[in-house]
Amino acid sequence: MSLYPLKSARNHLIFIDHRLLEVSLTDLVGQAFYQGVVTATVSLALFGRSIMLLGASKAAAFVALVPVMAALMAIPALGEWPTSIDWLAIGMITAGVYLASGAPVPGSTVKIPHPGAETLFKQCPPI
Repeated sequence: MSLYPLKSARNHLIFIDHRLLEVSLTDLVGQAFYQGVVTATVSLALFGRSIMLLGASKAAAFVALVPVMAALMAIPALGEWPTSIDWLAIGMITAGVYLASGAPVPGSTVKIPHPGAETLFKQCPPI
């Protein structure tokens, strides 16, 4: 068993204001349960559902939206507005997820094959 978590907790308490020790044990356990169990369970269940609906590669692209959602949720929750470089990053991440998810690119002329084309191709003799 590794002692790293204990060392990490000790170092954390050394370098922070000791207000964490003033929190009631009930509040601390409740918060740990919510963040550690509830959030993990719900996020894994929803991610599994997204894999079933979208496929693994498309669903994995949406993981990149976590910092975008955190930045956008900070606006109403904390009153913190992203800086101009943050907005640039939000735009780039969003565009990357859009492209990685297989969405159509505006202005592209990719032709969608006819639904029966695969069957017709299989019936053609090799050259």
